[in-house]
Amino acid sequence: MNLEFIGQNVHFAVNLLASLAMFAVFWLTFDAWLERKKPVETVKWAGFLILAIGLLINGAVVEQAQFANSFLVNTLPAVSKIMRAIGYLLIIAGQLLDPIMQRPKIENDFEEQFTSKKRHKKAGVVSAGATGKSAVATLILFPLLPLAVAGLYFRRATTGLERHLRPVALAFGSLAIFELFTAVGAWHTTTNPLVYDWVASYGPVWWVAQAALLIGGVLLGRWVWQYLTKRLLSQIFIVLVTATVGIYFVSTAGFSLLLLRNTRSQALGDLSTASHVLDYAVNSRKAELQAQAEAAVSRPGIAEAANSGSHLASITAIGDFSISDQISSLIVTDADGRILLRTDDPSRYGDSLSGNSLVQRALIGREASSVAVSSGVVAPNVTLVTAQPIRSSAGLIVGSITVSRAVSAAFVDGIKKATGLDSTVYGGDQRSATTLTTADGIHRAVGIRETNQSVIKTVIKQGKSYSGETSYQNRSYLAAYAPLKDVDNNTVGMLLVAKPASALLAAAGRSIELAFLTAVALLALSIVPVYFIAKKISYGVR
Repeated sequence: MNLEFIGQNVHFAVNLLASLAMFAVFWLTFDAWLERKKPVETVKWAGFLILAIGLLINGAVVEQAQFANSFLVNTLPAVSKIMRAIGYLLIIAGQLLDPIMQRPKIENDFEEQFTSKKRHKKAGVVSAGATGKSAVATLILFPLLPLAVAGLYFRRATTGLERHLRPVALAFGSLAIFELFTAVGAWHTTTNPLVYDWVASYGPVWWVAQAALLIGGVLLGRWVWQYLTKRLLSQIFIVLVTATVGIYFVSTAGFSLLLLRNTRSQALGDLSTASHVLDYAVNSRKAELQAQAEAAVSRPGIAEAANSGSHLASITAIGDFSISDQISSLIVTDADGRILLRTDDPSRYGDSLSGNSLVQRALIGREASSVAVSSGVVAPNVTLVTAQPIRSSAGLIVGSITVSRAVSAAFVDGIKKATGLDSTVYGGDQRSATTLTTADGIHRAVGIRETNQSVIKTVIKQGKSYSGETSYQNRSYLAAYAPLKDVDNNTVGMLLVAKPASALLAAAGRSIELAFLTAVALLALSIVPVYFIAKKISYGVR
């Protein structure tokens, strides 16, 4: 979740910087147009202004697929892309319409230069008319638009006398890389896991796009600043606009940080409570088993069977009692811990359970419940076990009954149905029963070991609860773990409740997107008053 927060604010900041650089170029071009009012300059400053607005809108886009119904995800990217395309096309048209300043030749033939100038101008008009052929082709070849701008500026800087435009060409070259990797990032809906790892939000492709946009914004900003400082009003105006942008960014980033922290803290608190609910559900199952064991102990003839040590008498006394969904196994022992009956495998009897902690407690007259973990084929088996002493009519302990019930998928499904949270029961550090599924979305992800060392250290080794972030199949979860302990207070497993971090971001997403959109709107509205303030300051300085 920290990556999402950092990435979203990096996206916001980089787009603000690039928009500010474009706005500065617009202001420089617009300021020159006020003196000459040439139509070519109009096309140029309009292009830079629309491009600046497009980048500003792009900064408000929330880069998360889970906001699928969000206005910022569905509408703003399209608006931003259209405005950027229009901006690029206007800049291209302005460059093509504006003849290149030719380098002077030694012969300096005026008539030839004049003819050459007309030739360039005529060629420019034809090219400009061919630029905007098809909207569909424009969208498909979108990265070629800034690349065309870069090429035109580079041609102007190398063929003519305007070498100072070389940084502008490099800046738009970086913007072409930004647009290319942004277009590639649109493949984040792919089902190919190898491709998804590269094109996912905040993945490698996304970061390359942001880096390219940052480089382009810095190059353009450095270039335009050296010209803006020549005019006092422009300098003051851009400084005030930059300060305003910085204030809005700090305020928006700070708000989103506090919002996510508070939402995260509340979510982890709710998960910790839910983990106690899961623990309570386990204890409730133990209580149910204890009631089953008490009922088994009170069966007619069970005390006589245990006292006589008869296998057949034990079978007769238990009868069909063990045929229940709530019982996985029922074991009857005599006073020495020798097994008289094992309902899950009646042919196995005669071996001793005298070393079992629960049986030992039952044979000295103490009721006890515990959690047992045993090896399984795919995953460990976690079983809830309770033991009761069998007493004769004289009150003497003549044996014990142990009742057990496996923790199955139905148990965790019930927890998810009640809480809406994914839950898992671990045997040791390995999943025994879980609502989490494998990549196919069908099979349960059992048998998988916990790899988070903080969880293992805190829960398994120290026997304490843990809450925080974890990941599964490259998906971030907010999770709360609780230790699962046996009758001797040894940690034999864990209980987990979790919810996808995307659910947290989705909950906070509406507020974050409104904060971004409000910052963009206020920034746009503040431009006019900032201009008049700068104008008043410049007149006062004079």
